[in-house]
Amino acid sequence: MNKKCSICNSYKLKIILDKKRTNIFSNSEDHKKNNIKYKCKLFQCRNCNFVFQLPTKSLKEKLNSIYKSKNAQISQPLGEGNWGKERFNFLKNKLNEIYKYKNKKILELACGNAFLLKYFEKKSFKYLSGIDPSLNNEQNKSKIILIKKFITKKLKLKKKFDLIFSIGLYEHAYSIDDLTKFSIEHLSTTGKILVIVPNFLSSLKMGNPDLFAHEHISYFTLKTITNHFKKYNLRIIKNFSDIHSIALLLEKNKELAKKTNFRYKSINYNYNNKLEKNLYKIKNVL
Repeated sequence: MNKKCSICNSYKLKIILDKKRTNIFSNSEDHKKNNIKYKCKLFQCRNCNFVFQLPTKSLKEKLNSIYKSKNAQISQPLGEGNWGKERFNFLKNKLNEIYKYKNKKILELACGNAFLLKYFEKKSFKYLSGIDPSLNNEQNKSKIILIKKFITKKLKLKKKFDLIFSIGLYEHAYSIDDLTKFSIEHLSTTGKILVIVPNFLSSLKMGNPDLFAHEHISYFTLKTITNHFKKYNLRIIKNFSDIHSIALLLEKNKELAKKTNFRYKSINYNYNNKLEKNLYKIKNVL
């Protein structure tokens, strides 16, 4: 296992969470045959403050099996049930930028049940495509092009897109580099990339229990994900992030890339201690 930061390549890491073996949260966690527990260890880069875990081979295999199944979206699928509908309503304002591409070629990465693509199709979008390993192509009776695949560096599509977007994907990816490279390779000359991920800054600072999730590989703040995109000479043209989520619209920078200096003042999140205090409070209330 290569213990280094995937953003700045530093080997200077510190452990901020070392948790006992617990379940992966999904719609299948109550079944005895799926009741496998995994240890979660989170690292923080001492150089650029990026927080991440280094998943084991067995954890990757388990997560891959979930991502290919009907439980791919872990809890309720987008647009389904109370939580799925609530998530969609929350996302609506973040998706306004997509309407500018109504007559352009759009690709969604990790489209899940293709709920968003079907929603846009009803809004008269013309050229929609999606990639997800859990897709059921037999259920697709529309003109949306659905590709049942994992996004890897080996995956090549024979077309370019004017907008490539993803919602809640980067934090799950084993390689954020592969995701960004894939997006850049499949962008049209004037194409844009829209990325929406959870904003973990508040959770890191407050010791919130929501940070502990096996399926999350990367725990981004605005600064760390911006550093990642700078590495690939992507320029932020619109930032509509908030305390809950990071939402960035990006384009390829026409100017030559400048050498990125990732050295920043080290942040002491002290996450593990804050988490234990919060869990102790919850235990007393219960």
